[in-house]
Amino acid sequence: MFHARFRELIKSHKAVLFMKGTSSFPICGLSGRICFLLKKNKFDFKAENLLQDPELHAFLRKKNSPASVPYLYVNEKFIGGYDELMSMLNTGNFRDITYRNFCFGLPSIAEYSHW
Repeated sequence: MFHARFRELIKSHKAVLFMKGTSSFPICGLSGRICFLLKKNKFDFKAENLLQDPELHAFLRKKNSPASVPYLYVNEKFIGGYDELMSMLNTGNFRDITYRNFCFGLPSIAEYSHW
């Protein structure tokens, strides 16, 4: 069954981080670490506390298995859970994914020709 609240959240926000706790007070270390890294990289996102909605938490756990909390959605697409996000942040792929998903074009060679 498709969870209506989930659908509403990912449609009304460009990026949603489903986490344990809030962005200012994460409850688990994994959520806290991803939240910190997203903020450090100036990534604008809506944090959604899964502990306040056990049904949504169960829905996402089943939908995103085997990925672990937190779950990041950008433009209604599942980007990854903790392990995937950490890998992307460590390799630099996260920047490329955010550019693609936020419809920002990477500068072309022509734009650098005046340097």
